[in-house]
Amino acid sequence: ESRFTFLYENARLNEEGKVTPESFGVKLAPRHLKRLELLTNALRPCHQPDAPVEFRVTGYASTAEFLVQPEAEPLPASDALNLETANLRAQVIGDYLQGEGFNVHPTRWSLGHDLQRPYLDDAQAGMDQQALNRTVFVELTSAGACDPAR
Repeated sequence: ESRFTFLYENARLNEEGKVTPESFGVKLAPRHLKRLELLTNALRPCHQPDAPVEFRVTGYASTAEFLVQPEAEPLPASDALNLETANLRAQVIGDYLQGEGFNVHPTRWSLGHDLQRPYLDDAQAGMDQQALNRTVFVELTSAGACDPAR
């Protein structure tokens, strides 16, 4: 099993105070596009009707709170915004991969359940480790015709 990691900047709300697929820290940055192009170009010949390439895509967000500027007060809905950010990050990458013809199985976090994070991002006081959780993991669950297990 192969896993590809896409790191993100801290997400920002748009003018309406929402996080969207076009928000900074959610949308694909040029470095994401380059990495996705390399990945899809390498796997395109492996994607066959009888042996499709398949991905599991899971987005995450840090524990950082969304802040109201200029007061820098935390928003009461930060947890819900982080959950939405995680889901949108996965959706954006999943949409790209589906647009290239691959099979995608997204992980979707739901309200009422804690957003799981792959790393502790507050392990050392005073250190910004939150970037570890501002990420999307793309797991190659089947390499299609290039899968050695076939």
